Amino acid sequence: MQRLFSGAPQEYDSLLSHLTLRNDSAWRQAVLDASQPNGNDLVLDVATGTGLMAFEFANRIDNGGLVIGVDLCEPMLRKAVANVRTNGKNRVNFVAGRGEALPFIDGIFDSATITLALRNVTDPKLVFEEMTRVVKDGGTVISLDFCRPQLPIFRSIYSFHIFHVLPFIGKLVSKEWKEILDYLAGSIKRSLAPSAIAGLMNEAGLSQVTVVKFTMGIVSLVKGAKPKSLSQHSHNQ
Repeated sequence: MQRLFSGAPQEYDSLLSHLTLRNDSAWRQAVLDASQPNGNDLVLDVATGTGLMAFEFANRIDNGGLVIGVDLCEPMLRKAVANVRTNGKNRVNFVAGRGEALPFIDGIFDSATITLALRNVTDPKLVFEEMTRVVKDGGTVISLDFCRPQLPIFRSIYSFHIFHVLPFIGKLVSKEWKEILDYLAGSIKRSLAPSAIAGLMNEAGLSQVTVVKFTMGIVSLVKGAKPKSLSQHSHNQ
């Protein structure tokens, strides 16, 4: 998977926008609204890719805050770092790392997000456990990802778009993009149901878990809060 996305960073952002009919921007806005970052917050963006979500957070915080994006794919991170220079944002840093083993101490982030990437991690439960570990008591953990729409007619249209239209578009762009879009189609087919994601968040120790669906149910936002007593409880055991 890392090899697959290594050749993609240059066109990834614009193609993502076109393939989602520009809905990806509204979805990121929904993550921001759910997170409600304050000016001095420390925010973590897991599987940050080229940093699209991280930059959105950076626009919401002040110079006293910081956004850290983590990703395993170094070409994507290099594009993200180049975007920092272009955007002049000094409130964003990027770090190479895995969501399953975040390179941070316990309880330092105000919120942690993973956007359109949970399907691509090897162990979603472990990712949520790690995200829960590194956020403060009372902090939030948010996942936004593709899911399968429930309405039968729309599900048929959506499936045709994902499994036939997208690979055809990819074929027109390049061999690499056909591979990527084939992979994305398969990963969306394998994506966890929002209820399953909510269950994993509960297992990770998060509470007040809520699910909101967008764009006819093709995307879901799942949010949980780290209980104030969770860290204290774990230290007392």
